[in-house]
Amino acid sequence: MENPLEVPRLGSIPSLPPVRLRETPEDFLVTEVPFDGRAAPDEPTGEHLHVEIQKRDLTTAAAVGLLAQVLEIPEREVGVAGQKDRRAVTRQWISLPAACEDRVATVAIHGLQILSAERRPRKLRLGALAGNRFRIRLPGLGAEHVEILRARLGQLAEQGVPNAFGPQRFGHGGENAVWGRAIIQSDANALYELAGSPVTRGESPRVVEARTALREHRFPDALRLFPKSFVIERHLAHAGRMGLERPEGLRTLPHARRDFLISAWQSALFNAVLRARIESFGTLMLGDAAMKHENSACFLVEDQGAEAPRAARMEVSPTGPLPGRKMLHPTGEAARIEADALLAEGCAWPTTSVRAAEGARRSLRMPLREAEVELEADGVPCLAFFLPKGSFATTVLAQFGIQDEVHGE
Repeated sequence: MENPLEVPRLGSIPSLPPVRLRETPEDFLVTEVPFDGRAAPDEPTGEHLHVEIQKRDLTTAAAVGLLAQVLEIPEREVGVAGQKDRRAVTRQWISLPAACEDRVATVAIHGLQILSAERRPRKLRLGALAGNRFRIRLPGLGAEHVEILRARLGQLAEQGVPNAFGPQRFGHGGENAVWGRAIIQSDANALYELAGSPVTRGESPRVVEARTALREHRFPDALRLFPKSFVIERHLAHAGRMGLERPEGLRTLPHARRDFLISAWQSALFNAVLRARIESFGTLMLGDAAMKHENSACFLVEDQGAEAPRAARMEVSPTGPLPGRKMLHPTGEAARIEADALLAEGCAWPTTSVRAAEGARRSLRMPLREAEVELEADGVPCLAFFLPKGSFATTVLAQFGIQDEVHGE
């Protein structure tokens, strides 16, 4: 599998000095934008409390865990609309049971502030947002680079940004997609080998020892040594201790983590197809599975000439695959390019088993709105822009040749 951490880029990148990205969390500001600019429709009361929080140097999962602990409620009762990076200052909405209303104002958590709270009738669900506004400082650059940044940003605003999945989807070494492929192909042996194999990203001696124990079938030791965040490894160790065969250990994987890893596999395949179409990622082909940006509805392009003006206006775009059983398939040349890219990644579509994945289409490009370059008082340039939900700021930065580290979950 090609390195999924390599983000497809549009044309040549600007020649810029190295950027010291995220020297402090304040260098990376993110503001979540609800569907209509508010937390929920205009209903003043309800069983849920929508709370706007600001967090610093915390993942969303960590913030949820801390809030649940302080408020003495199960984490499953906390709703979020989006997952936000750790190494950043981010504003986002969460939902809590209304019974927490009197206690929220007294919450004191390092790195987390409560900004506002209001009663609403529904719990927040993942994806219930319009997008995010970003403001990103670029230490290492100066006033002499502003025009270069503006020219590139203008190109991206006009043509759209390659809608690649960012590195946070794939983990530090890109291993999430490899795990997902083993799961989707029901390859229990590969899954166990991955869990017991040493890695090169500087894991702690305890985790290295846990992997060795799992590889040597010392399952009680492995279960004791793996931290709780190693969900798959702990499950396989538990299955081994219970005497379950490898296929049964794979079949009984925790659903949430299994689905996340499968989505990483789908994301890597999408990036591969985007890479194959990068020179014409905004041009519709006859037979393309296209998407309307206003509502994400997909359709097959039967009249290329009729759809071309809408594509030029960024109303519709070609899509790539998130392979699964319900996915719409392109035809003609678009289908051939897609099939070749998938085959190169070891996915002989449609013969690969995808029973565990529903499947969908994703636009090959994303619109870039409210794009500006500003020079701050200390002479450091700052990129500001809005992205729709499901898009990654890391893919925008990659178009400038700026490599962002993984700071997600």
